[in-house]
Amino acid sequence: MEITVTNLTKNFSSMDGEGKFAALSDVSFKIKQGQFYTLLGPSGCGKSTTLRCIAGLEDPDDGEIRLGDQLVAARGMSMPPNERPIGMVFQSYAIWPHMTVFNNVAFPLKHGRQRVSKAERTRRVMEVLSLMQMEHLAHRPAPYLSGGQQQRVALARALVSSSEVLLLDEPLSNLDAKLREDLRAEIKDLTRKLGVTAIYVTHDQLEALAMSDRIAVMHGGKIVQEAAPRELYLNPKTSFVAQFIGQINFFDGQIVETQNSNLGAVETAHGTWRCSVPSTLSKGQKVQVAVRPEAFRVSPSAEGTVNNTLEGKVEKSVFLGEAIECFIRSAGKMITAKVSATKDVIDGQSIFLRFSPEACLLLPAESN
Repeated sequence: MEITVTNLTKNFSSMDGEGKFAALSDVSFKIKQGQFYTLLGPSGCGKSTTLRCIAGLEDPDDGEIRLGDQLVAARGMSMPPNERPIGMVFQSYAIWPHMTVFNNVAFPLKHGRQRVSKAERTRRVMEVLSLMQMEHLAHRPAPYLSGGQQQRVALARALVSSSEVLLLDEPLSNLDAKLREDLRAEIKDLTRKLGVTAIYVTHDQLEALAMSDRIAVMHGGKIVQEAAPRELYLNPKTSFVAQFIGQINFFDGQIVETQNSNLGAVETAHGTWRCSVPSTLSKGQKVQVAVRPEAFRVSPSAEGTVNNTLEGKVEKSVFLGEAIECFIRSAGKMITAKVSATKDVIDGQSIFLRFSPEACLLLPAESN
């Protein structure tokens, strides 16, 4: 089912009761049928409020929400949550402790908008539990489930009504890292298999990059950039997006040369660097040069070249398993670089960092 959100606005009263603040300001986006769409941003950016408006748990002050061709929310009207074709998984899972797994999953079919016969209820519940590989736990009391099993029960309950839209509000945040990694793959595969449209809310950029077809980065109640994960990571439009989607290093500079090939020169405190210059920027403009930690090539010597080279000293290195994260002091600035786990990096070691012109991302200085 296609989802269209147009000019969504939501205000809440301030804590002192003397005014209001905008949780959402003119938020618009469109999600294609079967897409896995993620709302990503820091706490308080408006992502959960957006999800709750789509679910019908909050009434927007302005704007429209359409599920397929059906208008479910607009100024002065809001369809009740139980009448919307959605399933929702909350951060807390909301599992009833006095019920078995079967009865938790069956609840929407017994008390919701799509009540069915006992036989049909049994068939649907066992079918969705089979998808979750939990049919053998159907009669286990909810208090005897692990965190991962509770998450699967919540997901099964959201899907059992054959809802066309699945809303997930940070459902993995209470789980350990390995279980989160396993379950995010399961959720993505399951939604794709069932063909449901999913909206996922998270503050975890790795989760968003791994699971999504498209990501909307939110900040201050607005969408600041929407794109596919790869595009968002490689071509952020603002410094906020660049630093929120993964780690990044910023260097102040000024464009001193541009060429028809889109290559140019940027003068920085660390030297003059060759960089790819977008057509939106011009000679003489102050910019920020952004370089991802993994874009640096590390060596113990200058190797006879001075272009796009930084010299510094390793202040600290952290072994991460798949890589070594190095914190390098260069001309008074701390730089983060990631190198292969097979490299020998020693704290206090002098080191040279190189990067290609294509690894530079130039952003207007005022965007920071």
